[in-house]
Amino acid sequence: MTTLITDDQELVSASTRYGSPIKVYDDGMGALYAYRDAGGLVGIVRALSWHGAWETVEDEILTPIPEEDVPEAYGFDTLEELQAAEDPDLVEGYSYQPNATGSGIVQHDLNGEALNKLTPDLLAALKWRIEVRDLD
Repeated sequence: MTTLITDDQELVSASTRYGSPIKVYDDGMGALYAYRDAGGLVGIVRALSWHGAWETVEDEILTPIPEEDVPEAYGFDTLEELQAAEDPDLVEGYSYQPNATGSGIVQHDLNGEALNKLTPDLLAALKWRIEVRDLD
């Protein structure tokens, strides 16, 4: 079976078939995973497992929501309403980042998102490009 990356290589960059850059994150070991939402490919991460890849997507690929949008993530219109609530839960479509940055909350695409192992066949079919480099 052809592999896209070996343990003595690192993921450097990725792009769409049109040359647009794709966010990448290399955790140092493991397989490549493609994160897509309803709009298409969002990022490629390298991780030892699907679960590790998902956490990496939440930490490194998705952008935390701005602080002013935090009340909406809990289903409130204003910060005052949120502060008055006791132990509120995030509403559907939001989650906490495992290693919180900024607001520590990311928004997911409710129209569909997927995280799949990136295989040579999938890479070729979608005409994405990845660049890997040998470690010195």
